[in-house]
Amino acid sequence: MRRCYIIQACIMMILVSAPLFAAEPIVITDDLESYRIGRNMRYLTDREGSFSIRDVAEKKQDWLESSGDGFNFGFNPPVYWFSFTVDNRQRSSQGCYFEINYPMIDYIELYAPAEDGTFTVLKTGDRRPFIERDIVDRNFVFLLNAGQGLHTYYIRFQTASSLNFVPVLWSARSYIKRMNIEFPVFWIYFGLMLVMALYNLFLFISVRESTYIFYSLFIITFILFQSTLNGFAFQYLWPQSVWWANNCLPFFMLNCIVTAGLFIVRYIETKKLRPIVHRFIIYGILLPIFLVSLVSFTGNYALSIKLSTAGSGIGAVFLAIIGVVLFLRRSREARFCIVAFSALVVGAVLYVLKSFGILPSTFITNWAIQIGSSMVILIFSFGLADKINTMKKELQKFNIDLEKNERVARERTNFLEKTVGTITGISRDLFEISRELAVIGNNFGVLSTEQAATSEEMSAAFEELTSSNERIHDATVVQKDEGQKTREFTNVLTGSQKNVARVSFKVLEGVAVITDTAKETGSDLSRMIERMELIDRGGKAIDDIMVMIDDITDRINLLSLNAAIEAARAGEHGRGFAVVADEIGKLATATSDNSKEISSKIKSIIHDIQEGMSIVNKTKDSIAVIFRSIEDINVLIEETKTVLTGQGDAINEVVKQADVMETMSRDIADATQEQNTSMEENIKTVFRLSEIAQEIAQANQKILEFTGSIMEKSTSLKDIIDVEP
Repeated sequence: MRRCYIIQACIMMILVSAPLFAAEPIVITDDLESYRIGRNMRYLTDREGSFSIRDVAEKKQDWLESSGDGFNFGFNPPVYWFSFTVDNRQRSSQGCYFEINYPMIDYIELYAPAEDGTFTVLKTGDRRPFIERDIVDRNFVFLLNAGQGLHTYYIRFQTASSLNFVPVLWSARSYIKRMNIEFPVFWIYFGLMLVMALYNLFLFISVRESTYIFYSLFIITFILFQSTLNGFAFQYLWPQSVWWANNCLPFFMLNCIVTAGLFIVRYIETKKLRPIVHRFIIYGILLPIFLVSLVSFTGNYALSIKLSTAGSGIGAVFLAIIGVVLFLRRSREARFCIVAFSALVVGAVLYVLKSFGILPSTFITNWAIQIGSSMVILIFSFGLADKINTMKKELQKFNIDLEKNERVARERTNFLEKTVGTITGISRDLFEISRELAVIGNNFGVLSTEQAATSEEMSAAFEELTSSNERIHDATVVQKDEGQKTREFTNVLTGSQKNVARVSFKVLEGVAVITDTAKETGSDLSRMIERMELIDRGGKAIDDIMVMIDDITDRINLLSLNAAIEAARAGEHGRGFAVVADEIGKLATATSDNSKEISSKIKSIIHDIQEGMSIVNKTKDSIAVIFRSIEDINVLIEETKTVLTGQGDAINEVVKQADVMETMSRDIADATQEQNTSMEENIKTVFRLSEIAQEIAQANQKILEFTGSIMEKSTSLKDIIDVEP
């Protein structure tokens, strides 16, 4: 029993004597405001995490002294023990507040000495629900009220994040004062950030410009990152969600870089101006950073916070380099990016260096991000305002160009209206020309039909003329034969007259007259036969010419049909009419020439017929003389009837032949009269054919004029189409 008391006394002596080996005690008086106690603390590394409070209190040689106001151990997994001694000289019992100003530490255990020599353990950290904290504060705050005298406190830290903090002792009055000053500043800061986020969100809804939504996302993500880093998110947003509070910081940290990058590429318009840089930012920086941010959902906070810290630093540096490159390429927006993100990049780099223990934990390294983010919001607000002004200038320029384009459009519209009017007039003229051509085509058809009918009439008339000529020829041949017989009978009578010469000299004279007249009549009849042969050949020639006229008529009909077809297509082409008109002109010329030739032939035939009629008339007169002579002879014959009985039969035959010749002469006269009438009709027909040829020539001339007009209209239309106003 006595041994137990001795052991307890030794332990008490060790605990009481521990301050003798500690750093200089912290003197607390009623005048205390705030005091950074980093230099008055010492620390111990527990690499296995197996030390207990008794083990730590008994150690005397392993403690390390601190040389600064704060501590920064970076990402080191060992457990750290800290100790400090307080010399409480306050007359009041208010005590003081001990603050650890880094709210991302996982586990904190404060061992406060009790009056019985033991320790009271106060546990906190972001791995515990926020509601379990004794003092509601974003940081870790403990109340130290152990009474007057020397008191040694021990603190155990265990965390997967960076261990960096500045330990501060506050009097109750100073702590409340600091809260009253710090909180409004923070809320003004977050309020400003939130207002800017909502403002840009409303701008996005109003103008539908994606730059504002990315800027708004960046501000919101940065607010969440800052509120999480400062402990406000765990205090106000998700105090019961321990897992999310402990793992959301890497996610928000990296997505700040992602949203900032998206805002930059949209603000600078790298996709349009620098496609290669745009693809590098999207796929080489932002996408990998976003994928790394998803590691925070695996629950491995130690890995995710290291990756996110390194990734945010690298991403910030790359974005800064790209901004400088674009700035050197005279990008106006890049200037604002360089100025705005320079402070934030410096703050991020300082934060990374502080987190890895390269830089100490100071006011600048702790709060540079807040200062830089405020500058970002302010400068980018000016940048967006400058972009709006630039857009206004571009819009004014666009409006000027638009007015100019509208003026040009109006001029072109007026030109097009005039062009359409001209084309409409040309189309109307072409339609009229087509209609006229259709009328001409119909007239061609009528003329062709009439010409065909006239040709058929001429053919029939010439057939009748040929038939009459044949009849005249046959009658002339018969008359020649009968004249031959008459000459023979006359010769017989001459012989008889010689026998009766003695009877009547007058009879001989009459017979001589008859003989001479008959000879003259025979000669006239021979010439008449020759003329009739010429008439026959002329009729045949006319028949051949009529065959040619029929062929020309058929061709004119075919060309008339082609002209009608081309008239229907006059709205598309005009050159076909020139060819058709030329062919029709040639055919009309041929028809006119043939008609003239026919007219010449017919005139020749008429002349020959007139000569034949003259010969026939002479023959008739000669026969009349013969008839008178015969009558005289008959008187004489009556006187010499008894003498010329033997010659009666011969004379009767001569009378008969004379009757036959008279009948044939009448037939020849009638046939000649019919031939004359037919020739007059043929002349009229030829004149009509000539008129038709003239009408066809006039129509051809009109077609040529229409073709020229169509070509002029087509050229005018082509010039109008080729004109570029």
